[in-house]
Amino acid sequence: MYPKLMNSVITALLFVPCFVYSQSVPSFDLAVYKQFLETHQNMSTEELQAFRPAGTFTKSAPTNFGSALFSDSIQLKYKLTGDERSLIESNGFMVSERLRRPSFGAAFGEIFHNDLPVFISTDAILHALHMSYDAMLRTTEERFLISKLDTLLTRLHAQVPVLASRYAAVPAMRQSLLDADLYLTVARKLLDPAVLPKLAESAGAVDTVMVMIASEQPANYPLFSSTMRVVDFSQFTVRGHYTQSENLKRYFRSMMWLGRTEMYLIAPVNAIPEQSKKDIQRQTIDAALIAEAATGAD
Repeated sequence: MYPKLMNSVITALLFVPCFVYSQSVPSFDLAVYKQFLETHQNMSTEELQAFRPAGTFTKSAPTNFGSALFSDSIQLKYKLTGDERSLIESNGFMVSERLRRPSFGAAFGEIFHNDLPVFISTDAILHALHMSYDAMLRTTEERFLISKLDTLLTRLHAQVPVLASRYAAVPAMRQSLLDADLYLTVARKLLDPAVLPKLAESAGAVDTVMVMIASEQPANYPLFSSTMRVVDFSQFTVRGHYTQSENLKRYFRSMMWLGRTEMYLIAPVNAIPEQSKKDIQRQTIDAALIAEAATGAD
């Protein structure tokens, strides 16, 4: 929605002329830049505003659209309505959903070919920057990170039977071993639905969590605990560029599980219901087992 809104702003500000100028750019000195960062690293908001005053936005005085330069060309090409012209005269600008374009490029291209004055906002430049960054991130994820994540999780998960064997003589460890298996199985299964748990006893819990993830709704569930907690499974709703391929969708959900799944080392303050000391002990052992798996997987 953001690009659409800003495209409307670009189209709406056609009557504002743009002046392009050039000036020499001084050479960049890395040492001076580092010194600047060190000197100004603890600036307060007030100090920053005093150092680089940005000014304040003030509403323009009422104006007559018909007296503005090139208003006749704007009216000829875009046939502004009475309401649209009234908004321009009242505020100095207006946003038109009717005149929105699919992209900044389409809006600028149309303005150029219609030989109209154009206002280029910082939003248009930042949009290009963000879209370029997003494309680079997507390429990095598709070419490198998805396979790296799969390798990492596969190697960690392979340690679960090793840990189960190591602690087979300690019955009290069984629940935490199942938790570790659940944690890693879900992460892997979100990448590859064919993945199965290493411990057969984990299958039921894995299936339950996968169903709740698919529901994309907050739910009460005793995750790594005997006590219920609210888990916001709505965060698994795929968004952004991750909607563009099945691999990206799966990567998004796996990373969301890894990024949002908590193992409490101390009881959360004011949690309702409160996690018991036994719950916290269990999750602390869970975390230790994951760390042990990482060491074993090198």
